[in-house]
Amino acid sequence: MNITGLEPGNRTHTNGTEAWEKAVFASTGTLAWVSVAISAALIYGHLRYWQRPDHQTLIIRILIMVPVYAVDSWLSIVFHEHALYFNLGRDCYESYTLYCFFALLCKYVESGDEERRAVEDILATEPPHPHFFPLCWAKPVQPGPLFMIWMKRLILQYTLIKPWCTLMALILHAVGLYDEGSFSPFAGYLYLVIIVNISVSVSLYCLVLVYHVAHPFLKPFKPLKKFMSVKSVVFFVFWQSVFISILTWKHVIPPIGSWNQDDVATGLNNLLICIEMFILSIINFHVFPYKTYKPVTPLLVDRKPAVEVFSSAVKTFTSDVVNQKDIIHDVKTAFGKKGIREARDKHHKYKETSALLLSPRSGEQERERTFDDESSVQLEEYDRKW
Repeated sequence: MNITGLEPGNRTHTNGTEAWEKAVFASTGTLAWVSVAISAALIYGHLRYWQRPDHQTLIIRILIMVPVYAVDSWLSIVFHEHALYFNLGRDCYESYTLYCFFALLCKYVESGDEERRAVEDILATEPPHPHFFPLCWAKPVQPGPLFMIWMKRLILQYTLIKPWCTLMALILHAVGLYDEGSFSPFAGYLYLVIIVNISVSVSLYCLVLVYHVAHPFLKPFKPLKKFMSVKSVVFFVFWQSVFISILTWKHVIPPIGSWNQDDVATGLNNLLICIEMFILSIINFHVFPYKTYKPVTPLLVDRKPAVEVFSSAVKTFTSDVVNQKDIIHDVKTAFGKKGIREARDKHHKYKETSALLLSPRSGEQERERTFDDESSVQLEEYDRKW
């Protein structure tokens, strides 16, 4: 006779679920905080050997992505009922990291120029560059001021659209219209996934285009591993979540104990992210090594007390890494009237002097190398609409 009033099978299932939850909480927490410790050690190495602030500021901002993703995903598992709210911070930092990598590529190009010119002035001497799949049919782009300001705009749009979509998801979830994982035309999830997919695809395409245009100037910095590291996180994590949502929609993922189907799907995605961030934290030691900036000869910092070095690292972190003046300046330059006017003036200047800046081999090549004024007209029309 069952004197407890509970079904024996149900009691066993509940206890099993509790044990499973504890195991998941412990394993993901261990992965998350080990990832944080590894990333913190790498970041401290950059702060200790602070030789190139223009490079290392952006590198550290990129490295912070791992702790943000890892801790956020762990909290989303522990407090799975509020996972959607935790994801807001992760989504905002993801788009921010993508732009930081674009800015890092620009700094790499500028640092190799003996005349200390801006990246748009350096690339202005390059010949027209063809598009790649799926825009192979499009007219080649002419690197220069207008090209760079359009790239800034199209990459920055993701940093604005992704947080906005996440905020809309919170609002739709509050009124019962989000339905995460559902591809029904009556659910907000479908439309937000489409918007984010288009936005991130445009941003990544522009990042790849800039990478290819500037590749001759980037070779000394071995950017391919860095590029794949950042791109894989942004692109793979997004499609991973979409794939899991499809499995949920097709009822492949079942509910487990007190976790409904959506909770299990979200928890599975966050579990995978914790594993991926642990792996990425190790890879980053090889992709963004601080030893690159460590001189061969001993520095004064190597002879200072550890407390003094740590204090200096904290000050550098708060004054350079946390300070967002450079990002704000880039946003103003990309969308402000002054930056657009300067880009247009440079465009006309390089167009007038293109015969002197470039070395034409034939009349046909000269026409290909000269700047196309259509992009300037398009920019003027965009400015009026903006």
